[in-house]
Amino acid sequence: MASELRVDKIVPIGGIPSGGGGGIIQTVTGTTSTETDVTTIAYADSGLSASITPTSSSSKILIIVDQYCQVRRASDEALGGIRLLRDSTVISQGPNSASGEAGFAFGITSVEGQSGTIYFGGRQNITILDSPATTSQITYKTQQCVKNANNSPKMRTQYSSTDNAASQIILMEVSA
Repeated sequence: MASELRVDKIVPIGGIPSGGGGGIIQTVTGTTSTETDVTTIAYADSGLSASITPTSSSSKILIIVDQYCQVRRASDEALGGIRLLRDSTVISQGPNSASGEAGFAFGITSVEGQSGTIYFGGRQNITILDSPATTSQITYKTQQCVKNANNSPKMRTQYSSTDNAASQIILMEVSA
């Protein structure tokens, strides 16, 4: 009795040929549950990162970020932002006062009648398709900041006293 193997197609490890449409070549995941706090309008690393080495300079990298954030402020508003970097290059600018961005990515404003500390928490998501044009190792990471340095602000990522506060970044190399 002979064995038989039937397939519709086999995608090589290098991905689908150029013009053949977007196969996933490799996937890398970075996860952290280490709480990171900032109290300034200057962006600082949030502790979430992952590195990937593309197999082709024509590949694209699909970045998916799922990050737990909490902002706190003594009065008025509680606003913070995260941004995404490829090595030291910002590829998705999050808002903050210093960047001149008008809106704010994460938080709550104008709490009427609020007399105590304001807290706002939840998951921030970013999805970007990047074209790094390299075969060298690259690192993607997020950074965080608060909008306003007055009234004891704090932005926390991976807030340790919250259930399911771990954050994750997924990198997928997609053939061109």
